[in-house]
Amino acid sequence: MTPPPPKALLAALTGHTPPRTPIWLMRQAGRCLPEYRQIRKSMSTYQMFQRPDVAAEISLQPLKRFDYDGCIVYADILHIADALGAGLSFVRGSGPKMSRLIRSAADLDFVRKARAQPETMAPLYECVYETLDRVKSQLASHVTLIGFAGSPWSVATYMIEGQSPQLSFNTKRLMAESPQVFTELMTHITALTKVYLHGQIRAGAEVIQLFESHAGMALSRTQYSQMCLPYILDIVTSLRTSSPHIPVIYYMNGSAGKLDLLQPLLPLIQGFGVDHRQTLAHAARALTTAPQTSQLTLQGNLDPMDLYAHPTKLATEVADLLAAGSAHPGGFIFNTGHGLTPHTPLASLEALVHQVHAYPVR
Repeated sequence: MTPPPPKALLAALTGHTPPRTPIWLMRQAGRCLPEYRQIRKSMSTYQMFQRPDVAAEISLQPLKRFDYDGCIVYADILHIADALGAGLSFVRGSGPKMSRLIRSAADLDFVRKARAQPETMAPLYECVYETLDRVKSQLASHVTLIGFAGSPWSVATYMIEGQSPQLSFNTKRLMAESPQVFTELMTHITALTKVYLHGQIRAGAEVIQLFESHAGMALSRTQYSQMCLPYILDIVTSLRTSSPHIPVIYYMNGSAGKLDLLQPLLPLIQGFGVDHRQTLAHAARALTTAPQTSQLTLQGNLDPMDLYAHPTKLATEVADLLAAGSAHPGGFIFNTGHGLTPHTPLASLEALVHQVHAYPVR
């Protein structure tokens, strides 16, 4: 057997025993750091994403405070929507907005036009490549660089709803009324996402995470199987073919009722991100029933709101999660079950990282 990688996160995802339990947190770049808020006073969110020097600085900020094992690039799942002509902007206090929506067949014209002009489309997401390139040269040798993209369904629902979706009403209505329109939109998003992720790998990403941010909560089992999962399979198969050495993590928010549907995907990925609405043990039982998935690494799944708890309560929650994670034979990466919130106490993060790293690896 080959020796384990010196990076704990990569070791956990490649079937090796890591030197310590790896930890990184979703939305660790920005959000709760005062140095991030200082930058945000003078720049819009969109400007920060489009400036690789600034995005690289934000990506690295949490690593200067906390001994994380992973550095996720500061970017957004909606770079793809922006490149496809949706007219992305970020409104302070209310999140992303789209100026062009997909509600009918005629609305696909701006997407088709964008796809026909790749030289115009590319700069809206290629800025992330430069950010990755800048970050990788500044990372400590034990830190893994993480690239990511949103799932096609999660990107599509923003392009249809025009803003952060709640129940994705318009998206599900379009799926029902005009499935051919929805399918074409998903096909365009999927094709560009493959280009985007291959570019991230070339730029230095060592791990790719796919964010299924909304489908788990919004879709029925049949809808997920028919209108969401096939596009994920297409993307992951492409990654496995072109970059088999790059581990892929699939994170699905609200996955508890759909874990059994993921069997076609599990042999193609190395990690699964578990949200905080279920126990790690439940996810492990549901996901590792087939022999070819017994080595799947689980990632998760502390409720980010637990970081506001009294230190004693937080330590107990973390200890229970570490015990559950270490009991999983396929490997474990500590993370939150959803993204950090803006006012997360920094002292809680410091204590969390110390506790995770002090826990003996089994």
